[in-house]
Amino acid sequence: MDVANELRDLGQSNLQQGFSVYEIIKQPTVDVDVLKKYFDVLNNLTETQLQNLIINIRFDGYIKKELETVDRFEKLEQKMIPTDLNYDDVDSLATEAREKLKKVRPVSIGQASRISGVNPADIQMLLIHLRKKYVSSQE
Repeated sequence: MDVANELRDLGQSNLQQGFSVYEIIKQPTVDVDVLKKYFDVLNNLTETQLQNLIINIRFDGYIKKELETVDRFEKLEQKMIPTDLNYDDVDSLATEAREKLKKVRPVSIGQASRISGVNPADIQMLLIHLRKKYVSSQE
């Protein structure tokens, strides 16, 4: 019996033939102890190493997504807002966001995005305004 058939018989996975160990372990329902019979390399790992391997493989997509989110936030923190910016000149900014931004006077887009009452659409309008006003004037 091969690994795909055994996993299917156990109700742990519906994988077909030709999947790598990585792709099989990625399946949350697969019991890794079953895989040890088919992949000797797994038997050479300590229990801690095996658990770390399983966690890293199964949560790989989530980890990448979170790292991308952190990267986006870091970039927003680096986008500075000019101290003399007149928020009344920013087109399509919600009234509540305009008032909050005028009151708080955030120093970066990241800080502005954390203000209660300022939503992602407001941040986009602010970014567009800054790009048009400050980037085009430097060209």
